[in-house]
Amino acid sequence: MSLATANPPSTVSTLAETPATLTAEKKELELAEGLEKEGAAGPGLQGYREGGWQGWLNVAGSFFVTFSTFGYANRHVHFTSGTADLAEGPTADMLFWRGTVLACYYELHRFPNETSSNIAWIGSIQQCMLFSMGVIVGPLFDAGYFSLFMTSLATTYWQTLLAQGICMGIGQGIVFLPAISILGHYFVKRRSLAMGLCVTGSSFGGLCTPIMMNRLFQSIGFEAGVRASGYLVLGCLFTANVVMRPRLPPKKRAPGEKKLNPFTFFKELKYCLATAGAFCIAWGMFLPFFYLQVYTEAYNLPKGISEYSLAMLNAASSFGRVIPNAMGDYYGPLNTVIPCLAATAILCFAMFGAKTSAGAVVFALLYGFCSGGYASLLAPVFVSMSRQPSEMGARMGIAFLFVGIAALTGTPISGALLARGNGSFVGPIVFSGLVVSIGCVLMTAARMLQAKEKGHWRV
Repeated sequence: MSLATANPPSTVSTLAETPATLTAEKKELELAEGLEKEGAAGPGLQGYREGGWQGWLNVAGSFFVTFSTFGYANRHVHFTSGTADLAEGPTADMLFWRGTVLACYYELHRFPNETSSNIAWIGSIQQCMLFSMGVIVGPLFDAGYFSLFMTSLATTYWQTLLAQGICMGIGQGIVFLPAISILGHYFVKRRSLAMGLCVTGSSFGGLCTPIMMNRLFQSIGFEAGVRASGYLVLGCLFTANVVMRPRLPPKKRAPGEKKLNPFTFFKELKYCLATAGAFCIAWGMFLPFFYLQVYTEAYNLPKGISEYSLAMLNAASSFGRVIPNAMGDYYGPLNTVIPCLAATAILCFAMFGAKTSAGAVVFALLYGFCSGGYASLLAPVFVSMSRQPSEMGARMGIAFLFVGIAALTGTPISGALLARGNGSFVGPIVFSGLVVSIGCVLMTAARMLQAKEKGHWRV
């Protein structure tokens, strides 16, 4: 009997020593070396170096960008009017999209004659533009935020829809994707962690801006409050512009080299599955972000629990955007995101249990952590499918286009189900849980294909 037969190696040892694994690790080193060669060709660049002073400055700058874009778009707070009384039971109209700070103010004070459905489209279009602009985003980095000041001057519904929904959404989309993509120029081994720290800004934005705007609206009024928040965004983006620098110059095509066609990505089944999964997840994942506070109010939970339920969710999300990403650098982004997705799908159904104070707190913390892990790992998932650095932005941009379409339609669908059920949350919660579960299955299938292609489990 040979030694190998008498002492079979463990599965982990076998995986660690297989030629396929060594080949995959070699490809990762070749990617870093490729970055070094590209960087050395650029003026004033000293070649690739993992992170570095400028790399971490870019992380800080991208934090301010996500704070001002996705964090600002996810602002939540509760406004009450003198006649609203949830003790008599919530109506569908009172519940529809009443979770966002500006939507609440519009519905109760600024545009009381507009339907909740019309008001819903303002924020929904804004969020859609934030994601969808990634597919056509150009070199403009700080464009579009003049619209925030225009929102403070808008006096009609259509002026607000144009200023906030369309113009602000376009401006946010222009700066959002480049702020994430640029980190791929500086990080390979710790890319997931860097991107996780970047999108933590959205959690802090979702935590801070609601409290700030609530106090501003009550003290100095709507117009002055929106302009004050605009100056905050202006300061954040000015800081980002000062500290952020690309490491790689624009790539010049060699004579005879074909231009990159992003639509060839759809010839890859793994990319199609991952994109379809991201679409389904974005379709249902945002339900608690928009409706948790109203859901707790509908069951007459203490005011402190209701008003700070979303703050707790965003606070937990900030940890979820860092810890899973740190693990993703070792285990792989797909391996890490799938458990986060599975937990998020289960927790979507668990929203039924947020009818007590303890249930609401536990749900907010768990859902914030798990959904935050997915949100921060989505970009590294698509970056990991890139065959060369020049594909990173295009792969994320196309995927985010579909995420934007889902964000545009997902919450209004939940609102329509809520209205059809006369204020019952059964339809929206079941819809949310089902589509997130389908997305998790599709991501799992993409992970299997990615592992098969790379020849090792760490994907």
